[in-house]
Amino acid sequence: MEYLRERTHAEGTPSTPVLVVITAVVGLILFLTLASPLRGQEMAEKDVAVGSDLISTLDDEGLTVFADLVEAADLADDLEGEDALTLFVPHNAAFARVPEDVVKGSDHARAAVLHLTTTGTTGVLSVLDGSEHAMSLRPYGPVGGLTVELGEDGRISVRDTDQRANVIGEALMVDEHMLYVIDEVLLPDTRDGAR
Repeated sequence: MEYLRERTHAEGTPSTPVLVVITAVVGLILFLTLASPLRGQEMAEKDVAVGSDLISTLDDEGLTVFADLVEAADLADDLEGEDALTLFVPHNAAFARVPEDVVKGSDHARAAVLHLTTTGTTGVLSVLDGSEHAMSLRPYGPVGGLTVELGEDGRISVRDTDQRANVIGEALMVDEHMLYVIDEVLLPDTRDGAR
């Protein structure tokens, strides 16, 4: 403090070196404050691939079986016309483990797609950023519902009553929709309770 008093002029104004230090500190604080959102935006752009429409994004990402299901169910226009949705998209390899007749046909395809679609996008993001450990997601279809969870190992998984799948890879963004690739096919309950 003595140093600061010695470096001021008689009028009480700080000398030039003190002003330079103060200006540099204020500038650094402003830079860090303004740069933080930019760093977050750059990170989000790296973590989220953006597509132009649902079917072409699914095809471009090699998720062709799910794209075929959406088209067989005649849901592409419906889903693209909605506000923000979250879709959990099984990777093609996951469908290889499911009997073909389970998802074949428009009724089965429609049920499978709707079961993996939830309204809004904030539920998964709340778990991803650590503000929630688990969160139930509101179904887009008439029945169902999924829960997204953060495991002790740091992996994100999605489950229904008795099935679980892990989120793999990066998120995909199509308009306002978020797509998360999963490693298993979560099938809706059928009338007799079998999957």
